[in-house]
Amino acid sequence: MRIVQLANLVHPTSGGIGVVLDRLGAGYLAAGHRRAVITAARADRCWTEDDGTLRATLRGVALPGGGGYRVVVDRRRLRRLLTALAPDAIELSDRLTLPWVAGWAHRRGVPVTIVVHERAEHALSTWLPAGIGAEAVAARADVRLARQPARLVAPSAFAAGAFPEGTASVVPWGVDLTAFHPARRRPAGRNDVIQLVLVGRLSHEKRPELAIEALRRLRGAGIPAELTVVGDGPLRDRLRRRSADLPVTFLGHRPTLEVASVLAGADVCLAPCPGEAFGLAALEALACGTPIAAAKTGGLPELLGVEAGRPELTPAGATASSTPQAFAFAVERLLGLPEQQRRHAARAAAARWSWSSSIEAMLEHHARTVQLAAVA
Repeated sequence: MRIVQLANLVHPTSGGIGVVLDRLGAGYLAAGHRRAVITAARADRCWTEDDGTLRATLRGVALPGGGGYRVVVDRRRLRRLLTALAPDAIELSDRLTLPWVAGWAHRRGVPVTIVVHERAEHALSTWLPAGIGAEAVAARADVRLARQPARLVAPSAFAAGAFPEGTASVVPWGVDLTAFHPARRRPAGRNDVIQLVLVGRLSHEKRPELAIEALRRLRGAGIPAELTVVGDGPLRDRLRRRSADLPVTFLGHRPTLEVASVLAGADVCLAPCPGEAFGLAALEALACGTPIAAAKTGGLPELLGVEAGRPELTPAGATASSTPQAFAFAVERLLGLPEQQRRHAARAAAARWSWSSSIEAMLEHHARTVQLAAVA
């Protein structure tokens, strides 16, 4: 098969979607399939990488306040490129601006899979004033998406739950257990300081300010904690100002193995996004043997195998309401457990998630859609 992966909202310092595209794509190539990737950028460009991946960028419009994200708006150029690529299957990673591709491809007998990377109501609540009307607007958007001539895939039961039962298949993502490993941990400089870490895009929907305010409350309670922030985004400068009186280090976007070292060296990783569809950074922390303090809503509780919607405590992590006080309390609860118990439990929790399983499931899914399109 030739599988075309099509996505907006991807750039060199972005996180989750880019990781998913690359991990799945590498698996497709390893299984003997052909792969092409189309994303939005500043200019049109096309090239072939050493592994055989055909990459193309189309000039896109920058999103205001999007921290570098762009979207393709010229449908004619995109249709022309897709026609030239002659895909057997299209994997579309943008539910907001690209669903029209499904109808166009359907008329040509090409199956489309829309990968749902976020819940619509969470994304909309970030941009609508006070989140008013987000749920109603999202519900209508979810109905429209489910009616598209395309298959839906979601990485968690939470993400799939936005659609009528049976509409979206659940294919969880995985983690590189070699790159993200407890052995990346470096000797601590000061054993009496609690090291917290936040990894992710610094944008409104991720709620990074909760990590800073949780640190403020921990220190106010006499706990000598520090916070390292890995990642970049439109809120970076605002967060720097907000944390000027706290021991917070901003590292920006860093290479994978450096991120793994930071995660492995932390005592607790904070994952405050209340609407995370999966939580790749949190899973990477677990793989490094670092427990997580995570939002009790969204897909993060699924990583710990606990019930969503209520605070829970396991040796691998604690879930909490989206308030600084609740997150600080979750950190304290975790620190009350023996360190080796926490680290072993975190690693064990991560071992349940593998990219090989994700790739196998997605290839089976694409093969099925191609077969169905052939007999339609």
